[in-house]
Formats: sequence, structure tokens, C-alpha cells
Amino acid sequence: MVDNVVPFKPKVVVATDEPPFIPVNGQKIIEFPDEHRGQLHVPQPDGTMKAIGFPIAEQEWWTLLAIQMMSRGLGVSTEPVVRINTDPYIHEQGSWMERRRTMEMQISKETLLQIAESTPFILTSSFNGDMDEDLYMHLSGLAAEHRIAEEEPIYTEAMIIHPTGLEGDTFKLIWVEL
Repeated sequence: MVDNVVPFKPKVVVATDEPPFIPVNGQKIIEFPDEHRGQLHVPQPDGTMKAIGFPIAEQEWWTLLAIQMMSRGLGVSTEPVVRINTDPYIHEQGSWMERRRTMEMQISKETLLQIAESTPFILTSSFNGDMDEDLYMHLSGLAAEHRIAEEEPIYTEAMIIHPTGLEGDTFKLIWVEL
């Protein structure tokens, strides 16, 4: 099966000598922060909302991800679609080999924690995981379900998140489906 991955390329940042503010009709000056942030609001079973933050340059990608997530009732549903793995090789051991990847991008540790706090997820661990122990213990406390790598069932689609091995602050998010 052929993957249908659209490569993620961050938008180019253009340097300028102009100050980061814009006067509006001669009124007061509006200042913009260095990095603009967007938010994806995830409905919760109790009717509240929790937010997942992301860099605004990734807005199109998070819009596509939101469509995938919300069409499956993520957050409101108790069926976990999100799978967080302690190492990058767990999901390659048969569970998703016949699936195609439709999205793949890198996320920060902060974004990972926001996803974990706003959606039910399955935490899958192995003895040779790349995840920081403190982060692992925190995720264990939040997990809807905890599995060992050998127990990973076959699934039709999922959002898979695993460490990239880069200082423990960068993770790969992959959406796989039939």
C-alpha cells in the first residue's frame, strides 16, 4: 500500500527592519508577540472545552487534523483514537503496516501534553523506549489505557505520537488510516 503523505514544510519567515506593531487609524499601537499561536478546542464529555495550542504557521495542518479528529468524536467519545508510544518502533510492528499515512508532522512536548490532557489516549510502552521518565510517569497518570508493545491490537485508524529522540522535546505525530 502506498502512503499518501503530504510533506510538512513550515512557512518561510521573512526578516524585516520594521517594528512589530501596526498603528490602526491613528489610534493606539497594536503589538504582536514574536510567535503567534492558534488553538484547537476539543469538546469534553462534561460539556467543557480544552485547548491544544500550535504555531499559527501550522494552521492549515491543524485544520486538517481537526477535521479528522472531530469527525470521529475525539474528546467526547471514550473510544481512544490517539496512541502515544514510548518509542518510534512500536507502531511499526504490525499494527499499522497495511495502513497509509495521511499526515505526518513534528510537535513539541507542550503540544503533546495538551493533546494528552484533552483527549483519551492509549499509552503503549516497551522496555527500550526513548521517552523521558518524568514525562512517561505523567502520561501514565493521564492514560485512558496502558498497554505493553506485545498487546498492541490492529486498528483501522489512529493518531500516533512518539518521540523523535531529539533531546526529548520533539515528537512525531502521524495520522494513519485504511
